[in-house]
Amino acid sequence: MFHHISRVLLSLCVVTALPLAAAIGITISPTTATVNQGATQQFTATVTGTTNTAVTWKVTGTGNGTVTTAGLYKAPIKAGTFTLTATSKANTTKKATATITVPAITISVSPATATLAGGTQTTFTATVTGAANIGVTWSVTT
Repeated sequence: MFHHISRVLLSLCVVTALPLAAAIGITISPTTATVNQGATQQFTATVTGTTNTAVTWKVTGTGNGTVTTAGLYKAPIKAGTFTLTATSKANTTKKATATITVPAITISVSPATATLAGGTQTTFTATVTGAANIGVTWSVTT
């Protein structure tokens, strides 16, 4: 008599669940700024999802201001709207941008005109906006 012995092979499969890699994200603050010509503005980039939180900074275009490795932007001596970009060093496809407006320099004098009798005087006031240096130099023409 033949006995049939069935053998059942059991396979044991061990599955180890690994945590998903966190998505790298980047934000910039502030996202918009108005910076007078020649003035500076500090920007901060925050990188999440990695231990490498370093960024590179870049101002789009030539002559549109400068930025240090610490995110300190210095506006050019010209008006315009410029883009500042922070790029994650952990993943260079991750970027954040800020829009910077550098206003035109305007100067107003008050009073705009004055008629003086001989030997009298008046005081003029100059107001400068859009520049880091708001000093003026006065001159009189006849």
